[in-house]
Amino acid sequence: MNLSTLKLLRPMGLTLALLVVLEVISATIFPLVGIENYQIPFNILIVLYLSFKLDSPYLALLILSVQYFHSLFSIEGWAIGTLIGVLLSRIIYLFKEIIDFFAFPLVILVVQACLLSWFIFSSLFIYFQNHSFGPVWSRFWVFIPESLIASLISPVLFLILERIWKQNEEASLRGLN
Repeated sequence: MNLSTLKLLRPMGLTLALLVVLEVISATIFPLVGIENYQIPFNILIVLYLSFKLDSPYLALLILSVQYFHSLFSIEGWAIGTLIGVLLSRIIYLFKEIIDFFAFPLVILVVQACLLSWFIFSSLFIYFQNHSFGPVWSRFWVFIPESLIASLISPVLFLILERIWKQNEEASLRGLN
């Protein structure tokens, strides 16, 4: 492990802790208020943030760790999620310079487009496994409200993640890391 790898450990640990807290809240609070079939995809939002903000050769491993921690709370496969996350991060790499993350309406639209892309890629995997669009079609009706809510809360989550990752950057500039 070199120094740049060590600099990723603290913010990634905090990011994974935030993911666990959000997944626990999502898995406990939503069913208590009667929302049982919906779960906000915090893991995808974190993967999108990492894809837009980090230029690291370890991005695929960071995506893997996010998906692996998410798999503790979901029956979704971490392998397919990791593959889709890395594929989407490569696509995002082409467009990341033209996105201004301080324009919240633009962030909401970009996140919605990325969530739609994630849904399309994962639906293709489901179709290839089942050779039927039945599960994809039923999943689409769950995807719509989940993605809209996720898109609307993404600017707030991105601000929190910005503070987590910015603290690490400022500390390294002061020589504390």
